[in-house]
Amino acid sequence: MGKTIDSDVLRQRLNEQLGCYSFCSKVGKDVNKVIDSVPSVNESHGEAVWLPLTGYWNRVRCSACGGENVQKTPFCPFCGFKMKLE
Repeated sequence: MGKTIDSDVLRQRLNEQLGCYSFCSKVGKDVNKVIDSVPSVNESHGEAVWLPLTGYWNRVRCSACGGENVQKTPFCPFCGFKMKLE
């Protein structure tokens, strides 16, 4: 199962490990772009559920955004909603 982490904490830890020179370089700026592109966890609107897709084995759809996934995960990888796992 995945683990959630605050993006600011991730940046802080990377800066501690790599130092400002490395983390502030072009590669570090690219890493920041990747961190910013990851969907954030959206817990402010409650929970969504995984809806099974008929005709597919273990394929599910997010009730919040309609994104399809091959397995049930604690958070939707597309919209970041916390998923209710049964």
